[in-house]
Amino acid sequence: MKIVSLFPAATEIICAAGLGDQLIGVSHLCDYPPRVRGLPKVTQARLPGGLSSAEVDSYVREHAAEGLFTLDVERLLTLAPDTIISQSLCDLCAVPDHVVREACSQLTPRPRVLTLSPHRIDEVFDSIEEVAALGPRSLQAHARLTVHRLRQRVEAIAERNASRSVDDAQRRRVLLLEWLDPPFTAGHWNPELIAMAGGQPVLSAVGERSRQISWQRLLSEEVDLIVFAACGIDLTHTASELNRMIAAHHPIARLIQQSRYGAWIVDGNQYFNRPGPRLVDATEWLAQIIARPDGTATDQISSFRIPSGSLGILDDAALRRPTR
Repeated sequence: MKIVSLFPAATEIICAAGLGDQLIGVSHLCDYPPRVRGLPKVTQARLPGGLSSAEVDSYVREHAAEGLFTLDVERLLTLAPDTIISQSLCDLCAVPDHVVREACSQLTPRPRVLTLSPHRIDEVFDSIEEVAALGPRSLQAHARLTVHRLRQRVEAIAERNASRSVDDAQRRRVLLLEWLDPPFTAGHWNPELIAMAGGQPVLSAVGERSRQISWQRLLSEEVDLIVFAACGIDLTHTASELNRMIAAHHPIARLIQQSRYGAWIVDGNQYFNRPGPRLVDATEWLAQIIARPDGTATDQISSFRIPSGSLGILDDAALRRPTR
């Protein structure tokens, strides 16, 4: 089999399903597992680099109709894949599925296109088995075992929360933002992760899309804990952007100061915005910070913490030493 993956979550799902050695091409955003970074890239971004969150938002709104990514059809012709994994979850996050299918009409033989669109964590697990079904039965058994182990980790979180006997009214209210300026609450699977981790999602509901919220609305909410998990931006860049906004006396500083336990900054691009297996890592991390919001997260996800009432500005030394 010769597989091309067109978005990062699909690449992680393909590898989790045991088909990583069948990958012959990936999108320019695919960077995990590390071994895929050297594979040929079949997409490119139109978005210029070095923009602030507000500038990115303006660019996206202006150019959304024409698409934010291009597909290298010539490279696809050279690679000649027999299977392409696409997505229909978000046209702003990868090459739209209709563009992929149109490009495939130019390939001979025409590859099959598998389109993934998981909105909840169970659907992510289903996607692993769906991709594994492309391979031999031995790999399907491997995928079922992988999914079983992921489910066990999620169930362990739920069991620990159940043992604490905390009712819904006592759950810590967690605001998870996937964009900084303008602010967007994280939707799809993220409210579910918060609930499974023992928190109560603020201004988001399980299965709903991410949506823009006004600063006035955010500042009127009672929030115990904020998580900044910016889509498409890594940990250090998210922290630097927050620093810039706070130094400019942006409303985001007041939001952090008003929260009961302050804020955490995490690599949303890697752990929260990709509907892949590492959502389980994100859930375990959330469970830690919800249970100990004024402590230190000790799991494998690097993060920065801004204490409640703090001005929130991290110096250069702090930016080089994220919490683990």
